[in-house]
Amino acid sequence: MRLVMGAESEFGITAVREDGDRIPLSQLRYPLQCAIQGRVAGLRDGTDGGLFIPTGRMMWDCDHPELSTIEVESPHDVVIAMRAAEQLLLESMQDVAAAHDGRIELFRCNVDYMGGAAWAAHESYRHACPPAVLPPHLLPHLVTRVVYCGAGGLNPTDAGIEFTLSPKAWHFKAAVNGDSTVLRGIYHTRDEPLGGGAWHRLHVTCGESLCADEAMLLKLGVTALIVACVDAGLLVGDGLALANPVAALRAVAADSSCQVQLPLASGGRATAIEIQRAYLARVEAHRKDGDLPQWAGEICERWRCALDHLQAQDAWVSRTLDWGIKLQLVRQVAGDATTFRGFRRKNALWKWTRRRIQQALAQAQSYPRELVWMPERALEPNSLIPDDIDGIEARLAREGATVDEVREHVALRYRLAALDLRYGQLGPAGIYATLAAQGLVGGWRADASAIARARHQPPTGGRAAGRARAIAEVASGAHPHDGEAGWEHVLDEGGSRRAEFPDPLDDAVRWVSIGPQEKRARLRHMVRELFTSGRAE
Repeated sequence: MRLVMGAESEFGITAVREDGDRIPLSQLRYPLQCAIQGRVAGLRDGTDGGLFIPTGRMMWDCDHPELSTIEVESPHDVVIAMRAAEQLLLESMQDVAAAHDGRIELFRCNVDYMGGAAWAAHESYRHACPPAVLPPHLLPHLVTRVVYCGAGGLNPTDAGIEFTLSPKAWHFKAAVNGDSTVLRGIYHTRDEPLGGGAWHRLHVTCGESLCADEAMLLKLGVTALIVACVDAGLLVGDGLALANPVAALRAVAADSSCQVQLPLASGGRATAIEIQRAYLARVEAHRKDGDLPQWAGEICERWRCALDHLQAQDAWVSRTLDWGIKLQLVRQVAGDATTFRGFRRKNALWKWTRRRIQQALAQAQSYPRELVWMPERALEPNSLIPDDIDGIEARLAREGATVDEVREHVALRYRLAALDLRYGQLGPAGIYATLAAQGLVGGWRADASAIARARHQPPTGGRAAGRARAIAEVASGAHPHDGEAGWEHVLDEGGSRRAEFPDPLDDAVRWVSIGPQEKRARLRHMVRELFTSGRAE
């Protein structure tokens, strides 16, 4: 069986000049494309202003960069393609920063602890079965896989300090939904095939950008195997349905012991580890039939080992999984409140104080806008609401606390949020990158030579390889600016030809001639792109 999968990730970004002024992010899009094309062969995306390169596609989405990997047949190759694309993005951004006399930093982080926004980390899996068949078999898995592929961090919906296995988990509000921005569904119903024929594409939005290659490998490999089993007609999710998937997702995310009992639709209860073990047993039973990819054995073994280590809560978790590593770092910063029980009282005091400040601000005639997302600044000397502060101080005194104690608690939350951000920073300055360079993280790591090779050469046997060859041919030709690319085509307008790639598993490049009508349509699109990209005013 040949599976097809891929991943995409959006990145947080900060851009400042040496004098401290911000660089408008809208000014980075076109220079970034040029910088990338100076390093690898690339053609513009003919639909949304992105750029197709050997590792996949780079696009600029709502003032931040987004990477989508090529479509490949193994989870290992997805991880390698993403790491290669990240390196290319970082190096190209450094070129752009130098041209602006500034500094640009990129972050693997899917939540904004200040503004409440969330960014994407999606996966795609090709399947043949009707889309309606998948949800009952995938939902219990998507909820419980958090124990090994959660990014770790703070609960972004809680004003206090609450560690969570998955910050993004708290943004999902429905079990099944097609919305990816507001009423996010754990199982996303989008079906944009991009695979030709009767194939469908499962678009998984309930995930996070990961630094640990082992965790990313498990996330992709295990999910791909479960989808393959459903495709084969196996009822891998039978008896595992959760009574309330959204509540279960939050319960799993809130429990670093991985022992919380989840109510099942059948009336029973099971832990996330028990549900994952049930999936593993069913996948391995199918693997014995020989109808799964060659890499399935390795993934099943890594899956089993991960569940054993999670059950034992041993050092492997704190060396190998992103959330386990972050939990250790948070405990080092937070001191002796290692179980976070010590934070409960301070969390309650801060939340009460925060509500009082917000009530006072609602009645104030004017106040700095920053107090909306940083209300603790109202506690500083010369407060805008002195009478209310006096009342707050009196209430805190009755609880045996002080305003300074509350301020220190809020400051600690900011430090932990900053720790989370710096953990996923791209490049050697990132905390995870530093730990990895010092040999302090474990698990499978993508090979450096494979990453370097992937920048220019996708794996053979699929259309990604053929598309990359066609892109390189056009980009190095006489009319590189007259070319464009998509997942299923490469257009060489200067050469009056077009290559189609309808099958993800076919790497052949077949050029066909194009006529003047398609050229005129391309010209109209280029004019629109010129004005929407900011290159023309």
